[in-house]
Amino acid sequence: RVLIAAADRRVSEEAVLFQKVRGGVFTVFGDRGHGSGSVIDRRGLVLTNRHVVARSRQIRVQIDDSTKVSAHLLASDEERDVAVLRIAEERCDTLPVLSLVDDESDQPFEGEKVIAIGSPLHQSKIMTLGVISKVETEVILSDVSVNPGNSGGPLIDLDGRVIAINTFRDPALG
Repeated sequence: RVLIAAADRRVSEEAVLFQKVRGGVFTVFGDRGHGSGSVIDRRGLVLTNRHVVARSRQIRVQIDDSTKVSAHLLASDEERDVAVLRIAEERCDTLPVLSLVDDESDQPFEGEKVIAIGSPLHQSKIMTLGVISKVETEVILSDVSVNPGNSGGPLIDLDGRVIAINTFRDPALG
């Protein structure tokens, strides 16, 4: 999909990035509600929050408006609130894979612009833009608008890499 704007309008870097990666972000349905997730590997690995799928007997991932597929929980970490799901590998053939930031020298920094993509408030593939205000060992704080349904979706730097998973809850409250 190509972005076209009037001659006197500039298409932002964030809008271009959103169009490029949004197909790799899904709505994730567990037994107790929904959240978001992103494909991080061509073999069908999907990253989300553990609390989105915790204690779920059936997990489904909505890839687009007309496609919902089964997902299997491969691994989860309650303390870090992270879960890795697997969907059928053939479902990922045409989807953008979101890469994870992995180099310690390339970590997020305070003042950096970021985007969040998720499924807040019964919508899907919604982007919000913000700035990182604090980076700590276990948490990145930003002013990105995160609502119910955003949990599990990616927080993405402007190079298109996932730097964190968005969470709509206070981890201190459990």
